[in-house]
Amino acid sequence: MSDASMSPTAAPAGHIAARGVDTVGKLETRGTDYIPLSERHGKASELFWVWMGGQFCLGIIVLGSLPVIFGLGWWSSVTALTVGIAIGSLLYMPLALFGPRTGTNDPVASGAHFGIRGRVLGAAISIFVALGFYALVIWTGGQAVMVAGNHLFDSSTGDGALVISMAIVAVVTVVIAVYGHATLIMTYRAFAVVVGLLLVALVFVQLPDFNASYHGGSYILGSFWSTWVLSVAVGASLPISYATFGGDYSRYFPRTVSDRSIIFWNGLGMFLSCWLALVIGAYLTTMFANQGDLFVVGIAASIPHWFLVPFLILAILGTWPQGGLCLYGCGLSTTTVSWRVAGRAATTIVLSAIGVAVVYIATVVYNGIDSLTAFVTIMNVTISPWMAVMLVGFVLRRGRYAPLDLQPYTGLGARSIYWFTAGINARAFVAWIPAAVIGFLFSNTSLYTGPFANSLNGIDLSYATAFGIAALIYFALVKLFPERNVIPELDEVEREDEMLAAAGIAQA
Repeated sequence: MSDASMSPTAAPAGHIAARGVDTVGKLETRGTDYIPLSERHGKASELFWVWMGGQFCLGIIVLGSLPVIFGLGWWSSVTALTVGIAIGSLLYMPLALFGPRTGTNDPVASGAHFGIRGRVLGAAISIFVALGFYALVIWTGGQAVMVAGNHLFDSSTGDGALVISMAIVAVVTVVIAVYGHATLIMTYRAFAVVVGLLLVALVFVQLPDFNASYHGGSYILGSFWSTWVLSVAVGASLPISYATFGGDYSRYFPRTVSDRSIIFWNGLGMFLSCWLALVIGAYLTTMFANQGDLFVVGIAASIPHWFLVPFLILAILGTWPQGGLCLYGCGLSTTTVSWRVAGRAATTIVLSAIGVAVVYIATVVYNGIDSLTAFVTIMNVTISPWMAVMLVGFVLRRGRYAPLDLQPYTGLGARSIYWFTAGINARAFVAWIPAAVIGFLFSNTSLYTGPFANSLNGIDLSYATAFGIAALIYFALVKLFPERNVIPELDEVEREDEMLAAAGIAQA
């Protein structure tokens, strides 16, 4: 596992544009290329609004229905979700620190630990998660449009009507994603308030029918504790799913923003938004007359007829920020591996069409709930070990990175300090691969049961096992086979001055 000896080198002239555009209502021109310090205008508190705005949609809230569908009662669902969200949020909190230090998104930043070419793993995970959640957004938003239309105008509720409704929702969401960062931040702030108020109204409308003593039904895994832990995994999966997305926004933070404020706002926004969204989902599901109903169908059947129009507005508006977040992150991650093929905006439009195809296959061709639980399982056991490598690596590197050496198309190639061996850091992959495999072997869901799941009495600890194994293996390998020359001698300001001077651009 020896690494080639390299020294930091300035990026070639012409790689960095003289000035990027990031203004509300204008097309963002930056992608995963390095964000110069003079263009970083973000605030740590923006992370709070990113998560609060992004979570208040039916595509996220539906995850909160799963513990109730699994057979848990109201209070056991709340405790399971709370514990899971807390665990996931604690693991996720520090990941936003990569953006300010590297000036790019997290998949590109992962090249510091997985290698310049190994960054493709982070990009692939990000694309998978983004498309999965985008599918949830389109599915639930399309259901809402279809069901409300049926109740109000007696329109069709067949697969054809659902596909048309999902296409309408998709067109709406792609617009803000294409405009990019500044427009998204504005959208998150506004919609967090508007959609949040509509959700509060929905909670109060349903309050007369709510029974806090709801005890649930038959446990999907046969016993209380195994089902409760499975529900904890559902709660943890939501914060963990954003592991590759924090840098999409924190890459615009200047150096003056403290690590403490970034961690605080990132953690607070993530925990509070996830908790509100998923607990509301569980709350609504306890009042379904038929637990076998699809989430949106169950809500529409339980609310008063006069609230259908506000519910339809909630469903449509809620898809905008979450759908935009998913598509924006997906577009950035795709350009990580296809920079020379298409830009961020064009890639985002293409991915929106792919997202509609994904949701059609997952929900129309296959069972929606089974597809959802499978998605959560795969997401947990692939992201958790990736997170572990990133967090352990951050600590071992003392949070110091060479942003220019992370950029895959600067022309540095083997001269990058993150080249390792042929662009791959074997230590990270030797940690990630067995951790992910073992995580799948310990998985226990309604769709798939791993061969080792029964060794834990049916309790699903796949994501925790995957995280712990990856962290231990990566730490041990770095100690046994040190990663040489990977901590830059120059700080970020000096390296940026070097790069801009080489490109013939004066720092503002």
